Amino acid sequence: MAPGAEPYISYPQFDDAESILSTVVPIQVAYEGFGSAGFQVAVLNSIVAGAFAGILAAGVLTLDALPSIVTGVGGMILAFLLQGLFGAAMGKRIERAMEVRFPRP
Repeated sequence: MAPGAEPYISYPQFDDAESILSTVVPIQVAYEGFGSAGFQVAVLNSIVAGAFAGILAAGVLTLDALPSIVTGVGGMILAFLLQGLFGAAMGKRIERAMEVRFPRP
């Protein structure tokens, strides 16, 4: 590869997980992940799951307003945590299955 072309290449020279993640997901500070598409989708999914749990608690279980709201908020938090755990597990699974052909020296 021409030495002058390297700044214009969007993927790393090496294909190990650390090299790929540092290029594709260059998060420097922990709060930068809040702007990612995955985080926003997880928040929206959690809101829908929490609303469903609250409506289910109010309708089927015939709870009053406050217990239904608490159930909805609890369902939202639980859904968000489960999505985070699932995402972390999938990331580790993909990393284990990935064949590294050009490891970082």
